[in-house]
Amino acid sequence: MHNRMMITGAGSGLGREIALRWAREGWQLALSDVNEAGLAETLKMVREAGGDGFTMRCDVRDYSQLIAFAQACEEKLGGIDVVVNNAGVASGGFFDELSLEDWDWQIAINLMGVVKGCKAFLPLVQKSKGKIINIASMAALMQAPGMSNYNVAKAGVVALSESLMVELRQAEVGVHVVCPSFFQTNLLDSFRGPTPNVKAQIGKLLFYSNAVHLEHQEEAAAALIEACPRPLARAFFVNSGAEAVENADRGPVEALRAAGAPGLSVLTMAYWPQVRPAFWSIVLFRWDINVRESAILGLVGAGGIGMVLDDSMNLFQWHRVATVLISIFVVVILAEIVVNAIRKRII
Repeated sequence: MHNRMMITGAGSGLGREIALRWAREGWQLALSDVNEAGLAETLKMVREAGGDGFTMRCDVRDYSQLIAFAQACEEKLGGIDVVVNNAGVASGGFFDELSLEDWDWQIAINLMGVVKGCKAFLPLVQKSKGKIINIASMAALMQAPGMSNYNVAKAGVVALSESLMVELRQAEVGVHVVCPSFFQTNLLDSFRGPTPNVKAQIGKLLFYSNAVHLEHQEEAAAALIEACPRPLARAFFVNSGAEAVENADRGPVEALRAAGAPGLSVLTMAYWPQVRPAFWSIVLFRWDINVRESAILGLVGAGGIGMVLDDSMNLFQWHRVATVLISIFVVVILAEIVVNAIRKRII
């Protein structure tokens, strides 16, 4: 790895902080944004921090611009090792208020911008056996009302990333997705919604979050990349970037061990989910038999149904025989329903 990183949306906010974090490590940075003044300021700060690189205006909605950006990375840096698809916009509004144009705008930037970024830079990271890091949102996993188009776009980024993680594993390309919760950036500058009060409400949510201050952006930027050399699909940070690795997806044994999880956590969060279905299947198999036997024997024995059935047959009272048999059938069906319902909850 030659320590070359591409970042979209690097003109401000989290994108800028990621750039500054890795400039301090001496990385070569390819920075893009639609805000050229912000890009120039970021590059100045990067050089002051000990890094270097170049900037290029790039609208992630335009695939040809991303292709040109990838070509510039190859020409100026000799390739790319880490791709950070960070560019995004904010939007909100209730579904009946959002226009199809609002949906198109949101999906084109927050989802398709990531798709196109992955597509344009894939040849470079395949060549360098590098990493793709896609910035999604906690909104992809915990969908709040009044922002359906944003939720859908970010959920798409998670789905894309986890699909690519498997597809590109053989090519030794790492793929990660990061799901930040609310913390204050200038994301509201790009906000688009049908009514002004929605923007005001989201602004309050950002302002009163526990991660208001700039240092949380810095922590998030550090933890974001530090989490991603580990074999994780997802990294989360809620109010502080330090939580990124600790809140890793509860998945395979290898992922939890790589994240430094204690032995008990590996046992309960990795091994147990894998053996749990078999364990409960064995338990329920025995329990199924006991329930069915208890239902019939209890009804026939303690319930006195067996005696009634015997008397009715001896006296040729076929209507009573039919009633008893139907009662037994109903009890068996009810027992079966209860068993299946409990099985579905446990397995």
